[in-house]
Amino acid sequence: MKIAFFLGKGGVGKSTCSSALAYQLADSGEKTLLASFDPAHNLGDIFGLNLSGKIKEFCPNLDLLEIDLRKSTENYIAKTQELIKQVYSYNSAYNVDGYFNLFRYLPGIQEYASITALLDLVREQGDNYTNIILDTPPTGLTLRVLALPMISIKWLKQLKNLREKILDKRHAIASINDSENKLRCKEAMKTDKVLLKVCRMLSDYQKFDELLKSESVKCGIVVNPDFLSLRESVRIKDGLQEIGIKSKFLIINKVTDDDGEAVKKAKASLSDGNTIDIEIPCNSDSYRLGCDLTKILDGNCV
Repeated sequence: MKIAFFLGKGGVGKSTCSSALAYQLADSGEKTLLASFDPAHNLGDIFGLNLSGKIKEFCPNLDLLEIDLRKSTENYIAKTQELIKQVYSYNSAYNVDGYFNLFRYLPGIQEYASITALLDLVREQGDNYTNIILDTPPTGLTLRVLALPMISIKWLKQLKNLREKILDKRHAIASINDSENKLRCKEAMKTDKVLLKVCRMLSDYQKFDELLKSESVKCGIVVNPDFLSLRESVRIKDGLQEIGIKSKFLIINKVTDDDGEAVKKAKASLSDGNTIDIEIPCNSDSYRLGCDLTKILDGNCV
């Protein structure tokens, strides 16, 4: 399986370019899923289909999906609520249900819902497709989502150590002068719901972080030959580097005959010897774009 993330300033043509790549891959015979994580979806408009949060076939080898981030957020909150109820069932008298409505307003909740939806997508659909192409949300949200695995790993490791210490001290107190209870406490530690949940999350994020930084995943930038687009694209590249992800392709979209200097500046700022550079002329065909985009995914796969 190969995965491509298309990043860039709003309006530069991420959806168009990701759609063109997906169509070209499918046309070459490779089973491909094109999925949008942008809250302002327009894949349905591009392909003339009504997409409603479920995978739908457009043509042989090409399926489309618009992720419902609102529903993903609700599902994430529901799972979190269930865990809290299980862990703090002894405090049910305090009616914790009344506080759950506040969850949707927590900082970072959309980012965690997005990464959970992305994890589920790769886990559930990875074996069904040769390629998964991802049209991403605005820059800030995308970078925060891609940074979450690395950040969460550090946080979860500390949380795991803290929970183990709490359980160890709790069991040590409970087992004073009681050898049988000491054995029961050790067994209880293996089934602690909080610790098991933390360990599962830690494992998931470690695997996903490794995947994001592997050769099977290509993160790239779509830019227009104008000042504002270039400035935001530089921030995207810097943001990716901060979280240990390399930008592996650069698409300069909507190029005219007068954009020679702007194209040179874009390549100088955003490209290096290992970056795949592609220029797309203005007013190109929607699916072909006048060039072969499939070379973006040349290389390794898992």
